[in-house]
Amino acid sequence: MEEEDAITVSKKGVKEIRELEEAGRYAIYLYRDLESGEVRERKRKLVLLSDDGEWREFFIIPTKTPGRDLLLHAEEKERGRGIKTERGVISLKEILSGEDF
Repeated sequence: MEEEDAITVSKKGVKEIRELEEAGRYAIYLYRDLESGEVRERKRKLVLLSDDGEWREFFIIPTKTPGRDLLLHAEEKERGRGIKTERGVISLKEILSGEDF
C-alpha cells in the first residue's frame, strides 16, 4: 500500500493521515442474569491488551440512535476474572493471550 491509502478528508475538508497509535488483542463480553439467562443490560465491556502489555477497559453503552454507541473508560478490575465461554469459564488473561483456549 502507498501513503495515499492512509490519507482521508475530514468533514471540515481537512486532509488527515491515519496513523497507528497502538495494536494488540481485545475481548468484548456482556452481562447475563445468572438465573434467567437474560442479558441484564445492553452494555458490554471492551478490554484491550496492547502489544506492550498495557490493559485498557471500556464500557460500550448503546445510545437511542441506532448504530451509535458511547464508549466510557472503565476502572481496571482484577485481571484474573473469569469469562464464560463455549468451553467453560476461562480467565480473561488467557482469552487475551491469543492462544487457542
